[in-house]
Amino acid sequence: MASWAKAKDPDAVLDYFFDWSEWLQDGELIETSTYIVAGSATLELFDETIDGGHTKFWARGGDAGDVAKVTNRVSTNQGRVDDDTATLRIKSR
Repeated sequence: MASWAKAKDPDAVLDYFFDWSEWLQDGELIETSTYIVAGSATLELFDETIDGGHTKFWARGGDAGDVAKVTNRVSTNQGRVDDDTATLRIKSR
């Protein structure tokens, strides 16, 4: 698990993921994954999935100049809950 930062064009529709695999303990599974977006009123997340130790979302929109913080909150079958935050800098490319 590590925070990351990436640039995204306002017109791009791209997928992003969080890697929780090293954080998970043996036999532990992610049961829920939610996303919290701050810093961009027009960035839209959709098609959110859980695949083993990875959580994935697709993003579209955002206004040039926005610096969106996307926080992924997961909970596991062992009762653990944690957040990781990534940065999407919206800029025309």
